Amino acid sequence: MKPLIVHSDAEAELWAEVEYYEQRAPGLGLDFLSEAERAFTRILGSPARWPHAAHGTQVVLLRRFPHSVYYRDLPAAVWIIAIAAQKRRPHYWRSRGRGEP
Repeated sequence: MKPLIVHSDAEAELWAEVEYYEQRAPGLGLDFLSEAERAFTRILGSPARWPHAAHGTQVVLLRRFPHSVYYRDLPAAVWIIAIAAQKRRPHYWRSRGRGEP
């Protein structure tokens, strides 16, 4: 299995959303974190399975929360580029996906 690399901005997005949901209801932020981690596991288990999206990425939708995980399946690793809320600015993260980590 390839290693998982999370872009620093994607990691910041993850923790910002955990904090946001935790403020909405105790425990909800941890539920969001668990859901994101499950998405990472699904991606690592079969990185080629998920649909292609904008800018050479692929995307997995979180099941319980309105967020998408954008990633690139590179030869040596899987690179998480963004954990994006589906109703916010589309493709704000696209400059992150250029090159490799």
